[in-house]
Amino acid sequence: MRPRDVAALGRLWREKFLRALIWVKEAPAYRGEGGFMITPAEPFQRFANRILPANLSDTVYFRFQSLGRSSQLARAHSLDFAGAGQQIVFVVDGAIKLVAHASESRDQIVAFQFAGEVFTVPGPDNYSYSVSALKDCDVLAFDSAEFLRLASSEAGVLHHLLENTTLSLRRCREKTIALGRKTAGERIAVFLVGMAERIGVEQDGRLVLELPMSAIEAQGRRGDRDGGPFRRDFERRGESP
Repeated sequence: MRPRDVAALGRLWREKFLRALIWVKEAPAYRGEGGFMITPAEPFQRFANRILPANLSDTVYFRFQSLGRSSQLARAHSLDFAGAGQQIVFVVDGAIKLVAHASESRDQIVAFQFAGEVFTVPGPDNYSYSVSALKDCDVLAFDSAEFLRLASSEAGVLHHLLENTTLSLRRCREKTIALGRKTAGERIAVFLVGMAERIGVEQDGRLVLELPMSAIEAQGRRGDRDGGPFRRDFERRGESP
């Protein structure tokens, strides 16, 4: 049997029998602000299908699973990682925003993240950080140091993390350039193109884009001080920003 056939059989075994065996390695359930405890079995399976290589050994597979803490958040509810250190977070489904909290209740949206994406929540430094649901969502969180220690010998996992880091740096670069050199209209265009690349859906030859964030949240991520033309467009359509 060819190696790739063995790998395919290994993945099939996990998909068919993981739920029956999951109790052996089940991680503690996790509760966040506004969230409620759920079993990590299904969220981790989605993470594994997306991130982990098919030929990963069962031992390492279940070690990754034991690190995961799964939370389900209702829209507008938050998950605070205060005191937990840096986290690696996978969005199982839904959409969330990463928020930095400064003194005097000053918050700044750092990024929007969508289903299937992996990102890092920094540990507390000059700011504290949390994630907030733009709509009902599931998230899977890992302690960054433990995750990277386990992933250090898994080239496929590290490659995926590197790709995500590169994409995040590109978005930060685009935002920096937009803030300094682009008009409000150009900033909107850059934002919408970026969203279309990530969550746009092709229907009948057109790209349909359903934004889960409000105009205020969108303009806050772009760095505008008021709603600007983005907010006025909502108002013209009679929608709440």
